[in-house]
Amino acid sequence: MENTVAFAVCDDDEIVCEAICAKIRKILLKCGIPANMDKYVSPLALYKNIESGERQYDVLFLDIDMPRLSGIDLAKALKKRADSPDIIFVSNREEKVFESFSVRPFGFVRKNNFSNDLKDTLLSYINARVMKNAAIAVSTNGNSVVRNIKVSDIVYIESFRYKQYIYMADGEQIECRMSMEEFES
Repeated sequence: MENTVAFAVCDDDEIVCEAICAKIRKILLKCGIPANMDKYVSPLALYKNIESGERQYDVLFLDIDMPRLSGIDLAKALKKRADSPDIIFVSNREEKVFESFSVRPFGFVRKNNFSNDLKDTLLSYINARVMKNAAIAVSTNGNSVVRNIKVSDIVYIESFRYKQYIYMADGEQIECRMSMEEFES
């Protein structure tokens, strides 16, 4: 993956903030996704860094219940920007889920089901946003033609003897002689 994903985590509880960051790092490492991650215990500091142009993020993990500026209010302020990041709320305030819809968050992670929700939400984010533009080079026609194929367009790959068949979302079937290990890497 050529592009590094920029994440920020904002939770007014420093221990929780660090735990969220650690879990995100672990999942990204398993997926081989390079990322920069900043952590904030103050939503105002995060807002100032984004507004000043000092920092730009692809996705923010925000607690909803924070002093002086709630995660939802921070998201509303950021959504006014043309380059607004995706928002994933991490909160124990499940009753705020519907209120959070006003800012169209990418996801909602419940703190009482933290590990499962975070993993599911982050993997969905990776598939929808990070891998969307990823491509692989595939040699076809006896290695004489190289095609770039968007990973997100691949439905599945089938192996039969020494050939691999790539089934695409548009119904196309591509035959090649790459090994499954080459596809995985």
